[in-house]
Amino acid sequence: MLAKQAQRLKDQVRVPRMKFVEDVRWPARIRSSGPGYRCCLREAFGTADGQFTKGLIGYLCTVLLTDENSGFDYPRAEDLNRAISLIAAGKPVDQFHAQMLADAAVCQIILERLVHKSERTVEIRSLG
Repeated sequence: MLAKQAQRLKDQVRVPRMKFVEDVRWPARIRSSGPGYRCCLREAFGTADGQFTKGLIGYLCTVLLTDENSGFDYPRAEDLNRAISLIAAGKPVDQFHAQMLADAAVCQIILERLVHKSERTVEIRSLG
């Protein structure tokens, strides 16, 4: 069992953790948890194209639900990081495959958020 876990860790693509930070020049900027995150993102997305990587991050930031606890029009960092991890877990072989995995990740995350919100609504109504 330990050998299987060790092999999984070895085969796993390293994925940087992203976060949104305020900056003097910009209302909010995306930052990563470490150096070399652009290379890690390209690896996670199965491409060497930096423009595609930047575009896919922009796509994820646009289509994921906005963080209602923030003044910015960005998704929760947890949702963005989860989407990146789901794409990387699919081990895309090209940009088309990465885009399909991104669409699937977005659908999964949005569905979970909507179900969570509807469960909270049912709980509130049952209490009232």
